Amino acid sequence: MPVDKRWTLARVEKMRSEGESADDEFKKTLSALRAVVTGHDALEVLARVAFAMFMRIAGLARDPTRKGVEVWHVEILQALAASAPRRTNDGRTDYAGPAQASIDLLEDNGQAYRKTWLRKLTADPVADDRLELISLLRDWTMAIRGSRHVHQTEEFSRALTAAVDITFRQEHHCSPDDFVTVLLEAIATLERRMRSHLQWMKSWMRKRSGIAMIKAFTQPLDPDVAAFIEADLLPTALKGA
Repeated sequence: MPVDKRWTLARVEKMRSEGESADDEFKKTLSALRAVVTGHDALEVLARVAFAMFMRIAGLARDPTRKGVEVWHVEILQALAASAPRRTNDGRTDYAGPAQASIDLLEDNGQAYRKTWLRKLTADPVADDRLELISLLRDWTMAIRGSRHVHQTEEFSRALTAAVDITFRQEHHCSPDDFVTVLLEAIATLERRMRSHLQWMKSWMRKRSGIAMIKAFTQPLDPDVAAFIEADLLPTALKGA
């Protein structure tokens, strides 16, 4: 869209209004998030939200339609947790509720934050283009920071499990360190099997003819299964060849 049409006065006013609303929502959700985190044992909440992030990274999130917890979400919680003295865990609080409330507020807060730049728009098309570019760069930076090295994820997860060992055992009847170990082993096993499966698929999908593909596909299979498939797919003259 041409600059003179993109930054019309009417459009700028509308977008600034959206930015003001987003700024209000950002402040409101941040205040609510601070109340949730500092109103409970912040480390317990942080640990559960971080586990939700690990599950999303591993592709095990409950709802794949939602973007889920990102690294920068956890960093916001870390800052909030450090902003007030840690509350004593009474051992009776169900932290699933505060943790989920934190996740919901973090997602709403992040969505609002991405639109706060709109309130800074002016009648200057060049300045507005610069603001839009800076906003895109900021969003991209937040997105790519979600990819961490494996050893960083493992170190962070083990540090958190050590901090909430007692309550985790009370709620789930197992050691959080054992849970993380099993989860990481499961992910590693799935990755190995996926690589093996993809390698097998390449071994027959890249053949130059359909007949060669069928032969390569059936080669590692049980002879009876291979014979059944070849009888159904190969031309009559080649069956059993």
